[in-house]
Amino acid sequence: MTIRMLSQLNTLAVILTLVIHQVLVEGQCVAKGTTPDIRELVLGRCVDYQTNINPGAFCVNGVSNHRHCTALADKFISAFAFQPVCNVSYSRYDDFIKAAEIDVPPGQSMFWSGVYGVVQMYSNRGQRATVLEDTLIGYMVDGLQFCAQTDSPGITYGADCPGFDQTANCTNNAEFSFWAMASKHYASHASGEAHVMLNASRDQPFRDSSFFATWEVPNMDASQLSKVNILMVHIPGQKIRGPQTMVCVDYPGERECDMDRTTSASSHLVSVGVHIAVLNAALKSISL
Repeated sequence: MTIRMLSQLNTLAVILTLVIHQVLVEGQCVAKGTTPDIRELVLGRCVDYQTNINPGAFCVNGVSNHRHCTALADKFISAFAFQPVCNVSYSRYDDFIKAAEIDVPPGQSMFWSGVYGVVQMYSNRGQRATVLEDTLIGYMVDGLQFCAQTDSPGITYGADCPGFDQTANCTNNAEFSFWAMASKHYASHASGEAHVMLNASRDQPFRDSSFFATWEVPNMDASQLSKVNILMVHIPGQKIRGPQTMVCVDYPGERECDMDRTTSASSHLVSVGVHIAVLNAALKSISL
């Protein structure tokens, strides 16, 4: 990855050059329901995170503050096991989140919407920035499927069950409730300069219905933030549309900006006194 920073007329342009390999796997078997051996997986990820991914987060003033991974895995599983499939209370994840939380340095927090794969490459597991999935809370659970049932064994395996993006008829399923609380907690602890990566190829990259707008923006503490930098990323092969929308946040009087282009999420940040700096980015693919 090559990053080139250019400054022109007080507008920072960030050009990201990435080599993207797309691998299509045919006939891949994906288990229905909860990811098999989920407890062992989250336990192993907990050990890996503290040993290899971010060991420095658990050494404070020369004193080790490692977390008990068996206990964390049990807290996570017990939060949704034996609960109604569509009514897992948000608060059931409180114990796990409190036990697994780590400090994110000021100026390091990064949020995203519609650019999962790109932002993971950009953050580089917390080396360049820290997204929720780079924290212990997010790392342990990222990409896993899990759903509850009241009957034994308390978790649905081998059968269809509602996931994170299936809330129309199952509002508070296990995955949705977890990520809602994890996102809320992460946003409330952001400090210094925060960073946001959005998809510039969308008509409205700052959507009111997005997880970022619903669970993260309202829970940011303006008293802890000095500025929010918004990085607009263009996906190869798609039309660039988003930057005009975001520029309207700082320049609403321009004729190109009308009310239907603005969102309450962006208005919230402005209303609480957080300065928004729009960073225009182009993501280019390279053929080898």
